[in-house]
Amino acid sequence: MAIGLLDTLADRLDVFISDLRLWCTLPAFGIMLEMDNHLYPISEWNRALAYLSGRPCAFSNVPEAKKYILSLIKEVELDGERNRT
Repeated sequence: MAIGLLDTLADRLDVFISDLRLWCTLPAFGIMLEMDNHLYPISEWNRALAYLSGRPCAFSNVPEAKKYILSLIKEVELDGERNRT
């Protein structure tokens, strides 16, 4: 059985899959950005991003999904800045 993207992320960060969404989403996004675009099918990317972001995802290719990851990171950074002021 093939190991899914979420399993790989959890393994690389040495956490449970549920932890990815709870407290280490940004590190998971960073790993995803560094991954080869052909390592997992787009269906795995969509499933992982939907789980991590809590939003439905239906990208047609990995570069699109990576652009979305960058926008999510920027969103988190902006939220962090707003919370500091």
